[in-house]
Amino acid sequence: LAIDLATPSKPIELVLDQVAAIEGIVVTTSGEPVPEARVVAEPARTESATEQVEARLRGSESAIAGMDGRFRIAPVSPGRYLVRAIRPGAANDLLGMRAGVEVATGAQARIVVDELSRLIGKVAFADGTPVTSFAVRLGGSSLRRFQTDTGAFAIDDVPAGKQYVEITGPSFVSQPLVDVSIAPARVTDLGTITVSRGRVIAGSVVDGAGRPVAGAMVALARELRADGTTLVPFPGPRVLQVATDLAGRFAITRVGVGMQQLAAEHATGRSPIAVIPPGDTDLEVALTLREAGVVQGHVRIDGKPGEAMILLRPETAVDSRITVRTGADGS
Repeated sequence: LAIDLATPSKPIELVLDQVAAIEGIVVTTSGEPVPEARVVAEPARTESATEQVEARLRGSESAIAGMDGRFRIAPVSPGRYLVRAIRPGAANDLLGMRAGVEVATGAQARIVVDELSRLIGKVAFADGTPVTSFAVRLGGSSLRRFQTDTGAFAIDDVPAGKQYVEITGPSFVSQPLVDVSIAPARVTDLGTITVSRGRVIAGSVVDGAGRPVAGAMVALARELRADGTTLVPFPGPRVLQVATDLAGRFAITRVGVGMQQLAAEHATGRSPIAVIPPGDTDLEVALTLREAGVVQGHVRIDGKPGEAMILLRPETAVDSRITVRTGADGS
């Protein structure tokens, strides 16, 4: 529901139309029901910006399975959901480690609670030097941080099956490991995980007259998704951000070898998005702030104001975009 807070409005009426349900059973790997399992459902992942916002607002739904392992989560909006489950008394972090089963409302779901295993490995640079400070993320769970002279790590209570593992740290480029197979009821050894120190993207931010701009925010990512007010509306680990110093200088470390998008933002303006080409060498980039322009208009559907998402893509950086949503009057 779009609301224009700048103009008076009539009383708002919200209609509760969540009439669907998520139903199913939680079982062990051998097929035995899991009594009183905790079940959590969240909207399935989507590329739609509107649906992403709605998913964040709605959050997740949960239920406790009965003694027969069966559960029902209702009411929910019709659609597809990722459903996860853990045994009663298990740590909540286990929910984030599980990939989840995509389930449509109205269908019967079968959620398997896997046996827990142990994961070990070692993190090192290409020259064999061990990484002494790093963190390991399993699925969407919290980071497990390690300080070690050898680069070795061990994590207990890891769900068996396919697992997403990510190695992050302050001195290297994040290293994702997709579809790692965790063997049930025994140790899985990832061996030595080689990480890269990455390259440095440095440079300066100046205004239209060539004067250094201190305190500008510089953002770098594979794609920048701005909105009508800010360059990075939803900060996250995929976007590297730094502020310029008093001389307008910046340096972004741990940058991967792939193509990147770079831009700066300040109260006085925003720079065009610069494309950083693929490579493994350090680069020097100059960013010039420009006064922000305005694109405005109205959306009409069948001659009436319509709600829609407006997407702008820079000609020189087509992987990035600016997205805004129209108001109730279609503007």
